[in-house]
Amino acid sequence: MPNRRVPLFDPAVQPSSWNQRIAANEFAVHYSSFPNDYTGAPYCDVFATAAEAEAYAHDYVNDHPQVRCRVYDAHGMVGAPLFEVAGKSYKGESNLSHFRRWVGSVLFVLGTILFSVDVFQDYRLLWPSTIGSRLAIPGALLLVTEGLVVLTARHNAKKKAAATA
Repeated sequence: MPNRRVPLFDPAVQPSSWNQRIAANEFAVHYSSFPNDYTGAPYCDVFATAAEAEAYAHDYVNDHPQVRCRVYDAHGMVGAPLFEVAGKSYKGESNLSHFRRWVGSVLFVLGTILFSVDVFQDYRLLWPSTIGSRLAIPGALLLVTEGLVVLTARHNAKKKAAATA
């Protein structure tokens, strides 16, 4: 059982952020979602040790397979979680990934087409290359970001598989 339950944000308390209300040696378990009948404020459960938090996260995910649990220390969500476990039915949060892929592709393709039109017109029009460059560059950045996210996830999955084998 957790030492205590802390709301993620409580404007009535100072400090209001969860990570400022736990001790430096405590660890918090965060949940990707809460039960459908839950109407309170989002919360995290705080534990005295990382091992307790990890064990609780495993147990919680076994009981609620549609949830992902992440364990953080008092530094909060500054970096990657100390530990993460997802249930077998957890669907993930791929909306941002779809956004980066589709919007990045559309921007890059439209920008490239507009830029190409101006190139074939020997830069007489100028506006297609101006608009095209403004579209293609953010599109390329979104696609490169998505590529790095996918490659990092694959690398971490291979490293995790090698560690458990």
